[in-house]
Amino acid sequence: MLLITHSGHFHLDEVLATVILLKIYPYASLERTRDEPRFRFGDIVYDVGGVFDPTRRRFDHHQPDFTETFSSKYKVKLRLRDRELCAISGIPGCNFVHINGFTGSNKTKEGAFKMCEKSLLAIYKK
Repeated sequence: MLLITHSGHFHLDEVLATVILLKIYPYASLERTRDEPRFRFGDIVYDVGGVFDPTRRRFDHHQPDFTETFSSKYKVKLRLRDRELCAISGIPGCNFVHINGFTGSNKTKEGAFKMCEKSLLAIYKK
């Protein structure tokens, strides 16, 4: 089983998806790439590729016709970036919070995990 997601900065959405997928498929391999010809080798391709088609196991939300969002209930200050976001969240390396208000980007995998954990704890501690 080959899982493919984008390379570059770690974003909470693909980090969370990766954690879940590796729990379901513990022996899967992970490839991080933006090289489109590689996508055809992926058993599951997510957060990259511009295609949302569950029948083909392609799960991207960056195409113009994708309109689903997490929930307006959990909106955050979406204009926060970089140092200001780091200061408010207490997590170094933050880049931005995704438009859905739930996921974001960090310069490191560890920072992305911390952002993800903090988001989930804020939601589920209620």
